[in-house]
Amino acid sequence: MASLDIDVDYSEFQEALRQYSAAYTKKEIPDIVNQAARDVCFSAYRKTKGAKRSSINRFAPSKKGYPGRLFYALQNGSKIKQKTVSSGIGKGASRGKFTGSRTDRAWSLYNKRIKSIKYIATGWIAAAQRLGANTRVQPSSKLLRDSGAAKATSSKFYADIINGATGASKVGKPALQAALTQVAVSKIQYAQKRLEKLNKKYSAR
Repeated sequence: MASLDIDVDYSEFQEALRQYSAAYTKKEIPDIVNQAARDVCFSAYRKTKGAKRSSINRFAPSKKGYPGRLFYALQNGSKIKQKTVSSGIGKGASRGKFTGSRTDRAWSLYNKRIKSIKYIATGWIAAAQRLGANTRVQPSSKLLRDSGAAKATSSKFYADIINGATGASKVGKPALQAALTQVAVSKIQYAQKRLEKLNKKYSAR
């Protein structure tokens, strides 16, 4: 089974692993659990919704001023060095050198918001890496440090999955529950196919 930092129902997931382990008797229990935990992480990553780009674009710096919370942050922030920044809006995004500490801070904060769109989702990737998975997506060092996982062992038949992103307990919960269900269904299907194959093999003798 998997021990999770978010309160979800994983009874169906546990039952699926029992059926799977019964069908694949040559596989070690810790290996089965760890693989299933990695599968859950990847599935949760795909299912965790990111922030809407439209809700972030309204904070983009413009000549008309700095709206809402961004304006407040600029009014109360310290000066930073002049640097080259990008709007981060994707292909065709404007890029240039902006002078003045207020403008620098505006673009710096805006770019961080753009990059945070999949921040909570990436927390599942960080956990997957802790479980030994190789991933194309690379979490930030901070997220990798805050997230975590502990593999199942011969003396501990469960894996811990921890998404260390702020807000994961709320935003990530529906995705995690859906991921557990998806992986459970998949494991049961594998188990059934395996047993059918074994039955045909031995009934033919």
